[in-house]
Order: sequence, then C-alpha cells, then structure tokens
Amino acid sequence: MRFKVRSLGGKLIIVAALTLLLCMVIFSALSWGLLKYLSEREASNDATKHLSYIKNAYRSASGALLQDLTQVARNSDVISSVSHPPTVQSQQRLEDLLVHVPTHYHIFLAALDIVARNHQVVGQFADGQHTTDINALTTMTLLD
Repeated sequence: MRFKVRSLGGKLIIVAALTLLLCMVIFSALSWGLLKYLSEREASNDATKHLSYIKNAYRSASGALLQDLTQVARNSDVISSVSHPPTVQSQQRLEDLLVHVPTHYHIFLAALDIVARNHQVVGQFADGQHTTDINALTTMTLLD
C-alpha cells in the first residue's frame, strides 16, 4: 500500500488517526469484556445470596409446618379417631380435623395420610378424588 500523500506531516496524521482508531477498537473490546465479566459475577453473587434466603425461608416454613403437623398428630381427637375401626363418622370427624392444616400455610395437598408405625395407612384426607395408592411406593420409601 502506497500513500499518495507527499509530505511527512500528512503521513504522520494518517498513522496517528489509524493508531487512534485501533486503540478505540481495543478499548471498546476490553470494556465490553470487562462489563460482561463483572455483570455475570454480580448476577452469580446475587443468585447465591437469593438462594440462601430462599433456603432459610424454606427451612423455617418447613419447620413450622412440621411442628404444627406434629401437634395435630398428638391431638387427642385425632388419636381417638384413628384408634378405633374406621366408620363414616370417624372419617368425617378426621376430615374435619385435617381440613384446616394445609390452608393455614397456603399450600394445597393432594392427600394427607396418617400412617401407623407398622406402615399401615389408618386415616386419610384426600382433596377431591380418592388417591389411596397413587403415592404408595413413594410414601413407603420416605417412611423407611
């Protein structure tokens, strides 16, 4: 490539302009890379922080739910309802006792089973349809 400019000053101006243009391109690429790195790092840190908040909230809500379910399980009305052979009245009374457990926490359960120590379902509250054997294998795995 031959320059058609005859003076040395004109050649220096063109070289300086090209050098400035090259520096601007390099600066733009480095700035974009640095911005991308910093934004990904900030997003990762924020995600880690939010996950720890969600984990703590889940643990506290699960603990409160487990504590309330334990209180319901120790309720003398529930114990008397499941200790006798199941009848229509005892099932209705059990449903009346258990219907208030999930609504307090704004969760919806498909079924709430009361399981004896020998892994036998002695009471059940099903929401809508009867779900006796749908989760039987999963329930037994959790109990073991």
